[in-house]
Parts: sequence; C-alpha cells; structure tokens
Amino acid sequence: MDLCSESSIREVLLTLTEEDVLDDDKSAQNKAANWVINVDAEKVCADSERQLKQRYALAALYYGTDGDKWNFCSAGDASPCDGGDKVPFLSAGSECNWYGIECDFNGIGMVVEFKLKPCKYSILPHCLPTI
Repeated sequence: MDLCSESSIREVLLTLTEEDVLDDDKSAQNKAANWVINVDAEKVCADSERQLKQRYALAALYYGTDGDKWNFCSAGDASPCDGGDKVPFLSAGSECNWYGIECDFNGIGMVVEFKLKPCKYSILPHCLPTI
C-alpha cells in the first residue's frame, strides 16, 4: 500500500472530516485536502499521521478564514511575517514555523495565536480577514 497515495491520505483525513464535507468543492476542508494531497511541498504521507492531520487542520483554518485575503502572512507572501522568524501559512517546511503557530518540542501544535487589528464586530470570523 502506497502511504503517499491520494487514497491513503484521504483515509486519514476522513478520520477528521465527514466524507460529504471533504467532497464539497466549496468547503474549506476540501480545499485543505486538495492542498495537502496535490500542492503541499512537504508531501506528508499517511504514515506521518499526526503531522498530516495537523497540516490539514491548519490549512482548513486558513481556507475557512479566507486566508488569501489576510493583510499579511497569507500563502505566497515573500517576506518574513511580523518582522520575526515565522513564515506565511502554507509555506514549505514545518507548520510550526507558520505565523501564529507555536509547537512543543515534538512538533505538536499547541497554540494558534493571531495578532488581530481592532474589529468592528466581536465575532471572531469578522476579525480574521484583517490579519
């Protein structure tokens, strides 16, 4: 069994997301799955289940909050984020280096923290596009 095949990766992702949501072309989960399977430079396979699930969940967060519209640290930004050593979301390399992500010494994501600009609304999704 090829642990890097789309079907093997999809099998792991289905432990986190219902199939109809994963298959919905408009869902953040579908976009995240497509990124993990077809675009992600890390090419994480099903045998690295913890890292695969973590990258997928963070990619779903990115797509679910219109990450491409963030003011900084969105995928494709070339400069370091916030003047530090963090890199934009969906960058190659460890997801622990993505802006706003802190991991423990085992590479397990522990904290997701964004510096949000003042928001007109108190509901988080209204604030996230200002990232």
